[in-house]
Amino acid sequence: MSAQSDSSGLTTQIRLVRVVTIVCYIVALSLTPHLWLSERFYALSPVSSLLPNLTPPIDHICYLLLMMIPLGGLIERYSKFCLRASALSFLLYSLWDQQRWVPFFYHFAALMMVLSFANLGREEEQRNNERNSDVLRSCALILAGTYLWSGIQKFNILFFTNVVPWMLRSYLPYDALPAELATGIAFIFGTCGAVGETLLGLGLAQVKWQRKAVVLGLLLHCFVLGSVGPSGHNFNTQVWGWNIGSMVMLVVLFRNGLVIPREWFRLQAPRFGAAVVLFFWFLPSLNLIGLWDDYLSMTLYSGNTESGFIAFDTEAGKTLPASLQPVFRPYTQRMASYFGDKRELSSGPTSYFSFRDW
Repeated sequence: MSAQSDSSGLTTQIRLVRVVTIVCYIVALSLTPHLWLSERFYALSPVSSLLPNLTPPIDHICYLLLMMIPLGGLIERYSKFCLRASALSFLLYSLWDQQRWVPFFYHFAALMMVLSFANLGREEEQRNNERNSDVLRSCALILAGTYLWSGIQKFNILFFTNVVPWMLRSYLPYDALPAELATGIAFIFGTCGAVGETLLGLGLAQVKWQRKAVVLGLLLHCFVLGSVGPSGHNFNTQVWGWNIGSMVMLVVLFRNGLVIPREWFRLQAPRFGAAVVLFFWFLPSLNLIGLWDDYLSMTLYSGNTESGFIAFDTEAGKTLPASLQPVFRPYTQRMASYFGDKRELSSGPTSYFSFRDW
């Protein structure tokens, strides 16, 4: 009876994680059409110039397939095939543009690939339980590694001087505060964010700290959503679903505690588990010496990435093509601070557009 109960619990956990992953992935895709289509002014950045151009309607068909294939993952009979096909199609199509390697898509693709190794049938129940436990451990390590390196990447001066003040403006009149007080508040919140997220990643890998880590994770996500969400800057909508989905996964994955064997960190694990440790725990360290991609090292909202933007006179902006007008925005003191521009607005440009938004 106990074994049957354990099997049922593992199956429920895996199905819940699978549903959350697929739904969040499709929502993120639907919110970022310009990232996946070729018709845009902002040039694609393929991994090789030898790749052929994917012009309409081929790119539209690929984009539609990216959203449709994961739906098959919700049907038990086709789940393994569709989850693997979804992950591999993402990896293949992303070769045409490295901007698609943003952490949340990389994160979802890895989860789908790992979930495809689950066995939810009733035959060989004991063996299936072991495999399904390893699948959940691997999913947990994807989350933990993401938090760990996201926290480590935040230990840089631009996070404290640009990103944190920008996020705090959703909660308090930051610009009206005395300079020394504002700097002190930014330092405290920045330190709490960087240290807290790093400890969150480490805590999720230790069963005795997981419940506390989950609470910390939920608080961090609430803070981020309050800052970038509708009540704050109303900015970067594609990360809203990622944050909400991550909160659900924290609760689902760690509600009963997950023991991560130490030998996994010596790559003595099932192949898919060893791959997770390699790509989410070890390889991001190479970014610190410039040998691994920024996005694959969880640098989002760390201030530790190169970001291009063009700032200019508002009247000149009105001459931009119609397709660029949606990302043409007032260059306020708030945005100048986010981009690290120390000039007074009276002596500088009054409008801008960001290559990331473009």
